[in-house]
Amino acid sequence: MAHDEPEDHPFFFHARLEAKTIFQKLDYRFNPSLHLVGFPLEKGKCIVVGPQGTPFRPDDFRSVEARVAELVPPNPESQVTRMPDPVHGWTDAHEKREQAIMRRIRWTALTKATTEAASVASGNAEFNAYCSWPVVYQEMEVILILQLQKEIHNSHFHMTKTTYVKNWQTEEYRVDRSLIDAVAYRFLNATGEVLTRENPGWGFYNVKDLDQVLLTAAKALMYTPALVGGGREIHGLFEVFVNLSTLKYEGKEGVGRIVIARPKHPQIDVDFALSTPVPLRSSGAVRKLLQMASGHLCLLCDSGQIYALGRISPSYEMAREDIFTVRFTKQFVWDLLHGDHCLMQVRYGQPGMLASGFPEEQFRINLRRVFTAIDHDHVNHLSTLARSMACQKHGCMLVISSVAANESKRLETQATRVEPFTLTETLIPLVTTIDGAVLIDTEGTCHAIGVILDGMASSKCKSERGARYNSAVRYVYGRKETFGHMDAVAVVKSEDGMISVFPQLKPQIRRSEKVSKLQSLRTVANSVTIDTRELRNLMNWFHDHEFYLHATECSEIEQLYEVAKTKQPPNSLEVHFGHVLSPNQDMDDSYYCSE
Repeated sequence: MAHDEPEDHPFFFHARLEAKTIFQKLDYRFNPSLHLVGFPLEKGKCIVVGPQGTPFRPDDFRSVEARVAELVPPNPESQVTRMPDPVHGWTDAHEKREQAIMRRIRWTALTKATTEAASVASGNAEFNAYCSWPVVYQEMEVILILQLQKEIHNSHFHMTKTTYVKNWQTEEYRVDRSLIDAVAYRFLNATGEVLTRENPGWGFYNVKDLDQVLLTAAKALMYTPALVGGGREIHGLFEVFVNLSTLKYEGKEGVGRIVIARPKHPQIDVDFALSTPVPLRSSGAVRKLLQMASGHLCLLCDSGQIYALGRISPSYEMAREDIFTVRFTKQFVWDLLHGDHCLMQVRYGQPGMLASGFPEEQFRINLRRVFTAIDHDHVNHLSTLARSMACQKHGCMLVISSVAANESKRLETQATRVEPFTLTETLIPLVTTIDGAVLIDTEGTCHAIGVILDGMASSKCKSERGARYNSAVRYVYGRKETFGHMDAVAVVKSEDGMISVFPQLKPQIRRSEKVSKLQSLRTVANSVTIDTRELRNLMNWFHDHEFYLHATECSEIEQLYEVAKTKQPPNSLEVHFGHVLSPNQDMDDSYYCSE
């Protein structure tokens, strides 16, 4: 797609939605953007960037070719082992093989040089940039650039090393620094491959199965510990640990740790070795051994077999990045750790990431939107309490209610009522030691502890999450269904470390903006000649803001779009939105900000 094509080309429309879908599975705050840069194959032609509105400029990439020349070996042909056919000499097959190797050498350098240029571009100041492997499209070497907000990206742990060198520096492998890294590269390459097809972007999607991309990324992330373990088995570690997490031993859930490190690692303390190592894929035998690894001891593994029991030395230098831990927390749940940092959590075979600390910004926004009259000092006090609760090592829950005193009486048969007292940070460990929620009002006054919450079943509940999570969902959203408005905020710290804040509120928008967009669509649909670009931009906006539309608005928008489509030029590109607009029952006037 050339640089003069509209911003809403179907390829970018699908890519934008798919990037948002997959990265918000990792962190709901991500709002990724996708761009491209094209380096012409024919000398003398200009570098192309796109789509329209991209923060990148051709000048940002002027020095890329010079940098490629620095990165490519002086004699790249020396990287090719020539094998002439004894009868026919240098065959076409050998020629193609040489060309493929030469292209790989150039594209490796081109990707690195483009990443460097994108990272320092002025339009990338607040973002982290990831670049795809090049593809040839419209006589250009095209690289896709994914931007993720730097503040959110860097709030998650990433390792520092990007390659792993093996066999005395004769073999070097690129490794993923985090699950975000792994997903970024797999998503970019899956999306970039679409440009090699005929009419990229036509149809209902670019990448059909985003869940498969996420799963592929998780499997790729496991190569990082597999390589440093030094064992022969570097493939299939993800599946091995998923299988182990499903097993019980004499009716007990599997808990414990497996440390992946090479044998005789100087910073591994061995308590006792196994005379006959146990293959990691002997799941029954490993599960039995795991019973001994639930305390201070860990199973020691080289990625292929369990060779001893021991522990990581306190003197382990994190910068080495050559010891990893797989921690089983409950049945079907395991984490990949480096030190105390969680790189990935896998629940029921589905990879994801633990929230990076307490989401204080989201919590403060929730307080002000649910309790509109709350003052600044009370917001600060409640944030301190919630942050302290989220730091507890056990599962617990804090519920803030504007009618906490009445709720403590209503729920007194399933709670421990207390004489109202001001809850402080130092008291949080005490009041959260028993099961149930801590119930406080908007000033931080505690009215009950050990509260078993009630509430009707909700479509927002998740079967794979625990009782605390789902009881908070039922209670908070049930209050709105019963009384027509939100009057409670809940913070949940699950046993597996995940922190959730309810309600999970969409951002506020201006009512006038929605009214203006709808009027613009009416104008476009009633025009004799349709502005195709404006029509698609408007429909993109409505699909991005579907949550804020009422039933009558959804119906009118769909009717106007159908009318407008009949007036488009015959050869115009049609965008498939995938579904008809529909209202959301959670939408109310609280989602409008002041004008």
